[in-house]
Amino acid sequence: MSAASPAVTLSNKRITDAAIRLFAERGAEKLSVSDLALAAGVTRATIYNNCRNPAQLFGQIVQQMAEDLQGEIATATTHVADPAERLTTGICHFLSRAHDEPDWGAFIVRFALTTASLRPMLLGQPARDIAEGIEMGRFTIEREQIPAVLAMVGGSVLSHMALILDGHCSWRRAGADLAEFILRALGLDRDEARDIARRDLPALGT
Repeated sequence: MSAASPAVTLSNKRITDAAIRLFAERGAEKLSVSDLALAAGVTRATIYNNCRNPAQLFGQIVQQMAEDLQGEIATATTHVADPAERLTTGICHFLSRAHDEPDWGAFIVRFALTTASLRPMLLGQPARDIAEGIEMGRFTIEREQIPAVLAMVGGSVLSHMALILDGHCSWRRAGADLAEFILRALGLDRDEARDIARRDLPALGT
């Protein structure tokens, strides 16, 4: 298969970026081809040339987002043995990404808890980190409490993303504070939780 031309790749990125923005603004999973073409600054024909089925664009974007983000976090934490550090890295990744890419952040805030295929992106890695932390004796909660902790993590991350998008706090301060509070809830003492939350963490895949 021949590689896509630079023009096609650029058009596809413009279409994807415009779709993410429109989905986030409108809170709907369907867009008209005309609205998408206008927002992307391309023709309707370009939309059809780059999207085999525009009606399925939402699902395609969600799938790509999930794959990209999970891969980035996994790469960033490959050599991190401590589940507390991995959990902190994941939290900070979401918040920094929301700051750097506001449309992406607004999309996640709007759809993460209502779209089944996005929930594993938000909660999959934290679930694994928390389970491992319990097994290692790093965290003091019971395994039966994992669902409640995941609800706390997911809701807190999304609400902090919203605060960042609204300009109420910096992602670094929000990430440090939120990670500290969550690690303390999992059983770490204040000083260690604060140290982990504020230390230099692995690169966030950027």
